Amino acid sequence: MEAYNSRLDFLMDKLGITGRELATAIHVDPSLVSKWRNSHRLLSKRSIHLPKMAEYFAAYDSSPSLREILEAHGSEVNWDNREELLGLLCRWLTNPSPLPVSPLGALASHSHYSQDASYTVYMGNDGRREAVLQFLDHILTLPQGQQLYLMSQEDLAWLTEDKDFLTLWQAKLAQVLQNRHKIRIIHWVDRSVDSLNSIIGYWLPLHLTGGIESWFFPKYSDSPFQATFFILENDLAITGMSSPNLKDRRYTAMFRDPITIKQCQWVFSTYLSDCYPLIEVCPKREMQRILEKTTGPIHTGETAYLIWEPPLFATMSQGLLASILTRNNLDGYLVQECQGYHQQVASTKYSGISRLLYSIDGLKQALQGAQFLCEELTTITGHPIQVTKEDLIRYIHELVESLRANKGLEVAFFSAPERAPVNLLLRDPDMVMAWSRGLPYAAAVSEPTVVKAFVRYYDELWQSIPRVNRDRTWVIGEILKLIT
Repeated sequence: MEAYNSRLDFLMDKLGITGRELATAIHVDPSLVSKWRNSHRLLSKRSIHLPKMAEYFAAYDSSPSLREILEAHGSEVNWDNREELLGLLCRWLTNPSPLPVSPLGALASHSHYSQDASYTVYMGNDGRREAVLQFLDHILTLPQGQQLYLMSQEDLAWLTEDKDFLTLWQAKLAQVLQNRHKIRIIHWVDRSVDSLNSIIGYWLPLHLTGGIESWFFPKYSDSPFQATFFILENDLAITGMSSPNLKDRRYTAMFRDPITIKQCQWVFSTYLSDCYPLIEVCPKREMQRILEKTTGPIHTGETAYLIWEPPLFATMSQGLLASILTRNNLDGYLVQECQGYHQQVASTKYSGISRLLYSIDGLKQALQGAQFLCEELTTITGHPIQVTKEDLIRYIHELVESLRANKGLEVAFFSAPERAPVNLLLRDPDMVMAWSRGLPYAAAVSEPTVVKAFVRYYDELWQSIPRVNRDRTWVIGEILKLIT
């Protein structure tokens, strides 16, 4: 049975309409009709051209007729009601599901499946990017609560080589999560440490929204083929496969028929059955249970990075914390809980080397007002916690004293916060824990390759900061200028 790229492609073929004829009738460029027809661009329900297209098809005289074609494929309508007919055509043309099986396409036997299956093949990295954007754009037209399944063993050049695409990809994924869709992803961590930067720089902030369930495949071995799956449950699937011997040839296929989509979901679930959780995500208030899994304070030679704006909770003294909590009229049990949590976080502070990255602009801004809301303490306690300017000045004095007394403590002023995807990172020998200002969840990672990738990422970030901005004497002087 003949396969079509889209419902538009099917209908134009059956009616005998050329792309140039349709383009002339609805006043668009023929290249746009070609993109719709071949599913290089999805025909949107909101397209201003869709009603004109429906009018044209409804008026077109052909054999077989429009009525015969649509009725053969399961569409019923009051053919005497033109408004109802045009509405049906608009819905039918933009329906992403495969074409219903016609009488000629019925099952011939129990061992043979026959259907007008629709799929499109894309070439190269540009083709992969085009397919992925179509995939995400389609999801963004759907009601909330869709389920996505993502996995890629292939090299990630198609994702990382085009920085504009990478930015657009992350923005669309963020929008998918904002629309309350869910993502289940299998990360293939059997890669070089450097190539895993995408997990840190792009995936981690998305995980902190709470909409991603993340797994990793624990079998580290070479494979002659690497596969990719992007699946919208029971709706749409993108597949790809490459080989080290054919790494310059990348092909991506987009499928809409339900049998192929079910097969892709089965393959994904088969992989998933051998996987382990990669990134544990929990609400910030429950971070204490993640901290309890760490093996203790950082050993000599290990590094803890803390990125904070403004820099408070993890590095303030117990005395300052008690003063802030008392003034905010918290119940005794909440004060005790918060102080216990602080002890766990602060125990990593100065065991070995601790590196603190501060935003000088964030400190200046915090000192301009009489008080500000401390997001971390508010999240931990469940109550709005205000920190005064006097609290922050006391904190700055504590920081200067610590810098003078502890040679293992390093501080740098950080001017490119977009390069640090999280506001706090604690490195235990076996675990990374992170959370971000403004996002509701915390995350922990213990897979060894990813832990090493985190450390490499932040080591390189630290080394990219000009030396003067991390010189101890200069840093102390700049901090004191803020409060004099």
